[in-house]
Amino acid sequence: MNLAEYNRSVYNLSSFLDGNIGCGEDVDIALSSLELAKKLRLKTGYLKEITAEYRIHDLSLAEIRDQKERAHEENTVLRKHFGKVGTSLQHLKRLIARPECYFQSLLINQLAKRKRVEVVRYPKYG
Repeated sequence: MNLAEYNRSVYNLSSFLDGNIGCGEDVDIALSSLELAKKLRLKTGYLKEITAEYRIHDLSLAEIRDQKERAHEENTVLRKHFGKVGTSLQHLKRLIARPECYFQSLLINQLAKRKRVEVVRYPKYG
């Protein structure tokens, strides 16, 4: 079973991408991949170093999307994978770790300090 087949059977999607999600689709794919790996009893792990960076620019989805629409799409991802109760717990954890996600004044400060990155770095192999 591959990711597209898994999403078709579990979430009734036609591919591995959910067309209802714009912001957060990378997290949605990662969570679906982990669910499939667990179902197939595959061993998973993590990389101890950052292997890629996001490109932040004026036309990126994170910049041009309406904040309420972004929040709704991101919440859709959480509800899809964790349910209502699990989503509430995820929000509590996030509130503690990243309060700027919930308080606009803190977010404005964060955005003002954020460095714009124009280059994507990929892992070096070999």
